[in-house]
Amino acid sequence: KLVPGGDVQILPESGAEKLGLTVTAPRGTLLNYKEGFEGVWPNGGWIVDDLNGATGGYVCWDDENYIAKKGNWSAWAAGGCADGLDPYYYYYPNDMASWTDYLLSTAGAKKGTVNFKYWNNSEYGYDYFYWCASLDYFNWYWQYHTGSTGNKWKTGKINLKSVSGYGSMLGYSSVYVGFGFASDFIGVSDGAFIDEVKFSVKN
Repeated sequence: KLVPGGDVQILPESGAEKLGLTVTAPRGTLLNYKEGFEGVWPNGGWIVDDLNGATGGYVCWDDENYIAKKGNWSAWAAGGCADGLDPYYYYYPNDMASWTDYLLSTAGAKKGTVNFKYWNNSEYGYDYFYWCASLDYFNWYWQYHTGSTGNKWKTGKINLKSVSGYGSMLGYSSVYVGFGFASDFIGVSDGAFIDEVKFSVKN
């Protein structure tokens, strides 16, 4: 606070400051964001890309109103980019490598989770849906599903305090969370959909 009549004198905000103690941020939620794909998407911090270029056509994730866990829309792995398809009329293509990711911060966090719903019908053992996390956008740590979820929505989770194959990704200003889908040269079906993606970071 400014001292009346003295522009450069600052009074401490609290008793702790008067004593020279470190003031920590109050406990609470640093990020609470849910993406249900009901509005314009991709938006904000989301990136979509085709990781193998023209091979299999230029396809990536996009929002579609084909099936949804909640509401009318979800994201489909083959709906976007220049050669994106309509899931009402097409299966996902062969030789695709579709990608989307979201950038967040876990600086100062003690907890960080990403919860989501997914629906998948892909060629078992050859075509894969991935959920991943990275600190440098180069080394990714993932889990996956291949085959069918039995026409049901399943729950997926990334615990940023204990990322499979890595460990804790808490305390970093840049953490990338990604969703991917890859297919081989033969055998296609409906593919992977995601919905109700919830990001929660707390200190």
